Amino acid sequence: MSTHAYFFNLFEVAPEQERTLLTLLRTGIATTISQRPGFVSGQILESSDRTRVVVAVVWETAEAARATQHDPAVAETVRQAATIARAQPGIFSLVEAFEL
Repeated sequence: MSTHAYFFNLFEVAPEQERTLLTLLRTGIATTISQRPGFVSGQILESSDRTRVVVAVVWETAEAARATQHDPAVAETVRQAATIARAQPGIFSLVEAFEL
C-alpha cells in the first residue's frame, strides 16, 4: 500500500466564477505547489455543471502536505480562492486501490 498522502480540496463555485477559479488554481499549482518539497503530482477536475472544482495533489508524506499550508504564496492563493468559492480541504490516506 502507498505511503503517499492525498490532499483534496472541493470548491463550490458559481458557474460564472469557475473559469477565474480554474486560472487561479492552475497558476498556484504550477508556480508554487509543484515546487514544494514532497510534491508528487496534481490534478484539477471540474464538474459538468461548472459548480464544483476538485484539486487533488499527491504528496510523498502527510507532513509535506501540511508544511505546504504554511507557505505564504499558497496562503495567498487560498485567500484569493475564498473570495469566489467555498473550499472543503482535507488530507487523506489510501485505504485500497483497484486497477484493471
